[in-house]
Amino acid sequence: MMPMAWIAVAALAIAVEFVATHFVLFFAAIGALLAAALAAAGVSPTWQLLAFAAATATLPLLLRRPLLRRFTGLGVPSRSEDLHGAPALVTETVDPHLATGRVTVRGQDWAATSRARIEAGGMSRVVGSDGIVLIVEPAPPHHSSRS
Repeated sequence: MMPMAWIAVAALAIAVEFVATHFVLFFAAIGALLAAALAAAGVSPTWQLLAFAAATATLPLLLRRPLLRRFTGLGVPSRSEDLHGAPALVTETVDPHLATGRVTVRGQDWAATSRARIEAGGMSRVVGSDGIVLIVEPAPPHHSSRS
């Protein structure tokens, strides 16, 4: 009868995991199934409990993060990633000391920051992002090829 008790613990853990989705009780279910296998093999209840406890404690430490990465992916894609390298019109002076500035990139208004001050009306280039703030640098001057 002991293997059935462990299987019931595993089923309960999986049922709660479906609701909680923290990906922790999944490992308790694995530990319970391990204990059920030991019980079916006639191993004493003390060793069953120790195996359950060891698996429940160590498996999340070893496997939770890699499995979460595999099943959840990278999360919500950033709207700013595809703007890197794009030209940006400075609509409000970007001042690194005051932490102010706004730019327009591809028709969209963005908060902006830079290491250098860039005056309103000037051109800049997006070199990165920090959350919803674009990191810009002054655009290189255009050289004309007149002879």
